[in-house]
Amino acid sequence: MNLSEQQSELVATAESLIREFVEKRDAFALFSLVMYPSGEIRALQPTAQFPDSKTALMETLGVLFPMAKSGQIVACIICTPVQDGDAKLAILDVESQGGGRTIGVLPYKKLSDGWTFGEKEFTRDVPRAFAT
Repeated sequence: MNLSEQQSELVATAESLIREFVEKRDAFALFSLVMYPSGEIRALQPTAQFPDSKTALMETLGVLFPMAKSGQIVACIICTPVQDGDAKLAILDVESQGGGRTIGVLPYKKLSDGWTFGEKEFTRDVPRAFAT
């Protein structure tokens, strides 16, 4: 799947952070990154302060959408950990101004000698933050 340059940068940054968190802590918490018009990528807000992942997501969207609508940011990604039985997944919801929205799934699992990460799979979705 073709990602925009902004989306590719955000996915690469997010994947690197996910790998680092998982390898050091065996897990990661929901987090989001934003890209400013200058190209700078920053974390949006810490989500560890929220009592559960649903609240973290709702609070994140409450900050993210106005930033996108006002043009403060040009792209964003929300990274969510999901566990389905033994399967662990990182859901990468990436969107950019003019580039649409793509959902990526990055599987990972623990082996006897450490963590292994599978191939990412992407599908297009309806824009939300940068919907026109």
